[in-house]
Amino acid sequence: MFSVIFTIFSLVQYFKYQSPMISYTKGNDKSTNREILLKDTFLMFQLIDSTSVNRIDDSIAYFESSYTTIYDNGKVEEGPLKIEKCELGKNIDLKFKEFIIGKSNFGRPVEDFYCFSPNNENLSLFYYPDVGYHMINLLIVLKNNTYYIPEKIQSLIVSQNCLIDHNNKSNPLSNSYEYHTSPSFSSSQSINVNYNFQFIKYDSDDGFYFTDLKNFFGITFSDMTFSNSYKDDYDIEKNIKEKNRAYIGVIQFSLNRSNYDNYKRTYQRLQSLLAEIMSVISLLFEIGRQISTFFCEKSMSKDIIETLINRDKKHILRVQSYRINKLCKTSENNITTSIERKNTKYESFDMINNKLENSERIDKTKLDISKNDITYKNEKIKQIRIIINI
Repeated sequence: MFSVIFTIFSLVQYFKYQSPMISYTKGNDKSTNREILLKDTFLMFQLIDSTSVNRIDDSIAYFESSYTTIYDNGKVEEGPLKIEKCELGKNIDLKFKEFIIGKSNFGRPVEDFYCFSPNNENLSLFYYPDVGYHMINLLIVLKNNTYYIPEKIQSLIVSQNCLIDHNNKSNPLSNSYEYHTSPSFSSSQSINVNYNFQFIKYDSDDGFYFTDLKNFFGITFSDMTFSNSYKDDYDIEKNIKEKNRAYIGVIQFSLNRSNYDNYKRTYQRLQSLLAEIMSVISLLFEIGRQISTFFCEKSMSKDIIETLINRDKKHILRVQSYRINKLCKTSENNITTSIERKNTKYESFDMINNKLENSERIDKTKLDISKNDITYKNEKIKQIRIIINI
């Protein structure tokens, strides 16, 4: 009964896929290329007032974008990137619809943010070991400093942040996002912000009997660092007067090149599960056998002891009966012998007594005779004396 219940329970739990085996490592090998296409990435940004956190209008400050590819052989490629107002279904993939609509997006509509144009869908953030890496530059341009100084300007960045659900068999990487604000910019120096993503590689082996490997890729926020860049020609007022604009800082998006998150999910093979079930069943049967053996041995020992005791009792009774019979016969013989002996003794005693009596009688007779003789003699003497006296 326990074996059947355990088997059914194990199979039900197995087909629920709620007990995967997970291994996690920080990988940094040469064989894994880390790459995320821009069209598959959720990334929005806008400029805000550092005091009120309100959006800054484009007439005051705005973004310009470019990309840079740096190869390990020293070659560098650069080019412009087009940015535009965010729009769901246009430059934001519909797969992000659920959490975009359900979230407040920092208390403002999606249309207030900027996104990369879908014309750049073939571009990607990548890092190929021994080849090079790619990054996106987001330049902050100040047009008129009459109302704002750089110290009152910050960047609000809303980026993709994959959540990991190991129990989700179809897609363990679910979409989500988080937002970060850059430090305020400066009037005296340019601010460089490095916004790094962590690449996620998730391998899932869903095979029942054999390997059935599926690969999932995603990114999450890794870290954000910033540094000051001192330039001799960094003069905001001069640049605005001469060029009607001034670059006050840059935000660089790139993948973490130090390592990546490597997850491996495997499910127990069916044959392994059956072997485990059979081992548990064998264990249950062994336990039952030991318990049964224990009680059977106890019962058998009891029966044997009772049989031995009963046999011993019968033997003892037979021996005792034999001894009693023997003793009885011996006693009877002894009694008979003793009686005979006593009778013999009695007879001898009678003979002796008779002899004694006879002897006594003889003696008495003799005595009587002797006494009679004496008496006779005395009488004779008396008679003679009488005669004489006469």
